[in-house]
Amino acid sequence: MAPQVTLVKARIDVATKTVVPDPIFLSKDAGDEVEWSSTDKVTVHFLDNRTPFKDPEFEVPKNGSKKSGSVGGHAVICQKCKPQPAGTHFHYKYEIRNSRDKLIVDPEIIIKN
Repeated sequence: MAPQVTLVKARIDVATKTVVPDPIFLSKDAGDEVEWSSTDKVTVHFLDNRTPFKDPEFEVPKNGSKKSGSVGGHAVICQKCKPQPAGTHFHYKYEIRNSRDKLIVDPEIIIKN
């Protein structure tokens, strides 16, 4: 039986400069995806264009949300972080920028099997 896709809802809070949850754990095998939501217009931008998704950037509208699409086949699995066994250690770093292009947070996504 194939793993079930999980939609992880990530809330961006510009006032507290946080993303909840952080980090976000996603399954590559299941093709999980993220749905970012915010009360402010923001841009989710993956650093160095290293993204586990098809696109490296997502525009989240004010009082709206944006889905990432499924984790791609190119995504690197972190085998060091729980619940993974010891091995390579790789996280996808991204940043949130507001309408004035100011950095809000510096969260990360960790891919598991």
